Amino acid sequence: MNEDFNSGSIGIGAMIIFIALILVAAVSSTVIIQTVEKLQEDGNSTSNDVQDEISRKVELVDAYIRSVGGDCNVVLFQHAGFGGWSATFGVGDYLVADFIAAGAVDNDASSIRIEEGCAASMFEGENFDGAWEAEVGEGDYDLGDLEAVGLQNDQLSSMKIKGFGLTAFFKLSTGAPSILAGDISWSVGCEAQDGSFAIDYNTITLSGSRLIDGLNTFGQDFDILPNEYITPGMKVKVEVDFVSCVPSLDESVEFTFFVTKGTSTTNSLLFGDIVIGYDLIHQPW
Repeated sequence: MNEDFNSGSIGIGAMIIFIALILVAAVSSTVIIQTVEKLQEDGNSTSNDVQDEISRKVELVDAYIRSVGGDCNVVLFQHAGFGGWSATFGVGDYLVADFIAAGAVDNDASSIRIEEGCAASMFEGENFDGAWEAEVGEGDYDLGDLEAVGLQNDQLSSMKIKGFGLTAFFKLSTGAPSILAGDISWSVGCEAQDGSFAIDYNTITLSGSRLIDGLNTFGQDFDILPNEYITPGMKVKVEVDFVSCVPSLDESVEFTFFVTKGTSTTNSLLFGDIVIGYDLIHQPW
């Protein structure tokens, strides 16, 4: 009798342990399945995030040199050390008659100040010609500095002053979703006159942008606002002002579009000429 009882107890105990093992296995499998599903979801989410980041980008289509005018000035001085008479010139072309009308004296300049955002082509001749021509970027140029860039003392008779900027056109890259205009910005990187690296930067909405028909995305005669969406098929015109970067002839700048939570795109733009309207993308190589 005791043996039967003991055998029965052992059998019940074994059954309890067996059931407990089944329950533990069931719980464990549920946890494992949930963990695998969570990892799969996280993996899909990460993959989607990466895919979205890769696809969120824009590309430069065209870029032309434009004049920004405004407060970009060049000041000529009679003597070295920025002394003697002075004459101030804004953006424009100055033959010898215009040169004199602005207060300068023909063949009598020995130092020059060129403001940020300006560049100047200076000529020995009276009609943008002569024995020498010098391309001068922003900065203060005493006599020795002028001679170092090719300008001769007391021989300046005409000049062209340029306030540089770009009119850039972009579109969404193939496969890109619609992107908020406020998420798109640009930068221009170049070597400054002192040899350091200079950068101009802005958003497309703060610098001024419109569709190629001159309207915003709502069909209104206004600049595009940050809450507007740039959608596939749109071509957008952006006005880019140079302040720190004023490239000279045959110099390059690095032009980059940035997209928040997206991918940046960079183009190296060679200034094979520095005339207004010069095409920086489709150059006559």
